[in-house]
Amino acid sequence: MKTSFGGAVMGRGLAQSGVARRSGVRLIGPIVLLVGCAAAGGGPNASASKPGGPAVSRQSTDQLNVVDCLLPAQIKKLGSNLTFLGPRRAVKTSARDCEIRGGEYVSYDRADYATALRVWLPLA
Repeated sequence: MKTSFGGAVMGRGLAQSGVARRSGVRLIGPIVLLVGCAAAGGGPNASASKPGGPAVSRQSTDQLNVVDCLLPAQIKKLGSNLTFLGPRRAVKTSARDCEIRGGEYVSYDRADYATALRVWLPLA
């Protein structure tokens, strides 16, 4: 059966090649999946090399601590001649969020009694 499409005549050979293309597309999905899994290193020995599970760095856990953050002042403008700084705001937020917003916080204080006790107790 011949059909006309855009002035060109298509024969039976082109219709059969369309079937071959569709079956080829069906094979691409599983191949991509296998290549992706191999590249990710999700083999049977992947968990054996890490007995404690995924490694979490100390720095990333410190970023999640809730801290008292002192945010910078807002720059306010009154009319066309007067520009001034508003008050600084104190908020409780994560250390990472405080850094992003340009605030300041105390990450470690050796003068605190609880911190000093944790330092000296193991040596006693």
